[in-house]
Amino acid sequence: MLKLILVTILLFIAVLLWYCSNRHQRLLKKPLSRHWRLVGTLAAVAAIVTAAFQLSRSTTIFFCLLLLMLWLMLLPFATLLPAGNRHDEI
Repeated sequence: MLKLILVTILLFIAVLLWYCSNRHQRLLKKPLSRHWRLVGTLAAVAAIVTAAFQLSRSTTIFFCLLLLMLWLMLLPFATLLPAGNRHDEI
């Protein structure tokens, strides 16, 4: 159970780093450098390897793809949540 939580957190960190290193992101004032995309990719690979040790091959593929799709869809909507002092408010 603890490994599945670790996989979920690692995949969230990977997607967060991918999103924040994109020039179209709206969470930060300036996007992160392209170096962080590699770190995000390594976090995603570590999550998949961790899941592979815990689950069967087909379950690992399904679980990781499901989480990646979930985080990739929900993270851009985080900018719509009310924030105290965001940079893009008028």
